[in-house]
Amino acid sequence: DVTTITELREFLKTLSKASRRMQIQSSEYFVDETEQKILGGFHTLSEPLMLVAGRLLARVDTPAFTISAWVRLFSLSGGYVVRKPLKQSGISYSMSCWGLYVDGTETRFDF
Repeated sequence: DVTTITELREFLKTLSKASRRMQIQSSEYFVDETEQKILGGFHTLSEPLMLVAGRLLARVDTPAFTISAWVRLFSLSGGYVVRKPLKQSGISYSMSCWGLYVDGTETRFDF
């Protein structure tokens, strides 16, 4: 039993050391094998970048999904941060199956 202030301080030091050993020492707190990274790291884009992501199965019609992106706009005009076009070329290229749109006043997910 802890009955004095000194004992309490020692107990808290011991508890702190023990809890530090139990903490995850990584930025990956949740390992999820279904995670799909489209573009990692930070990038400055001044024009659209087309990625052929054949290995990705980017589906948004599942019961639950998450899209995460850090976006900093240098003007109020915006556009799609990421989108899946209907086709890779031709008239259907400008249409999207889904997309994450961001501008200075609005953020929306189109599906």
